[in-house]
Amino acid sequence: MVLMRCALIVSFLFAAAALGAERSPQWVIPLRDAVHEQRLTVGEIRSLYLEAISIAERSLSGAPLYRKLSRIEFFMGRAMEFEGFRREARAHYEEGLRLAERAVAISPCEDGWTLRAKNLAFLIPMRSMAFAVVNGMDVERFAAQALALDPKKAPAQYLIAGRWLFAPRGFSNIPRGISMMEAILTDGDPDKSDRFNIYSAIGRGLVRQGKYTDAILWFDRALDIFPTNRVVREQLAVAEANAVGL
Repeated sequence: MVLMRCALIVSFLFAAAALGAERSPQWVIPLRDAVHEQRLTVGEIRSLYLEAISIAERSLSGAPLYRKLSRIEFFMGRAMEFEGFRREARAHYEEGLRLAERAVAISPCEDGWTLRAKNLAFLIPMRSMAFAVVNGMDVERFAAQALALDPKKAPAQYLIAGRWLFAPRGFSNIPRGISMMEAILTDGDPDKSDRFNIYSAIGRGLVRQGKYTDAILWFDRALDIFPTNRVVREQLAVAEANAVGL
């Protein structure tokens, strides 16, 4: 039972590894895209982060404000983590989770539950194994709460599909995970960043199956959206190297 629980936790962490955001207002998009593009320095991204916070605090209040601030904290956490600043990333995820919890307490909605799931998913590997065992299954539970309110919520669908795609062998079902990811493209409401995440996730699943040529096609689709993303470019290089040897 403990082994299965840990395997499920790991699958959610891998599912979250490239996860972007649900719907973002226009003034959050520069921050969101900068995190995916991976071209700006942390300092430059921090300027976008502070500007987004300033606009949110001037424009919103109550639960909508907490949700937007949670999303902004999540993005800054990703930026910090990409550059190796784990302590700072953890602080942003913790604040993002706190804000999402506050938003859900005031007004439960699909965005609030999704933000709880995402911030928690990225926070877990930065905390202790005990924290992971206690809180790991909440990622799926929060995602399920989001889907109960909006069955088309693409980021929540992604977390559920990732459970099958990225769990350790013996607990995964890669064909099922790929099928679920593909279904999000037609049955969900994916935006630009969601499509990027789905394409790259399918590519990673195909690599696990040894289907390197097929994986290259999906990584290329992801890079059509964010061509400078270093993580996917590295995954593409691995797939291409292995495809040559076939």
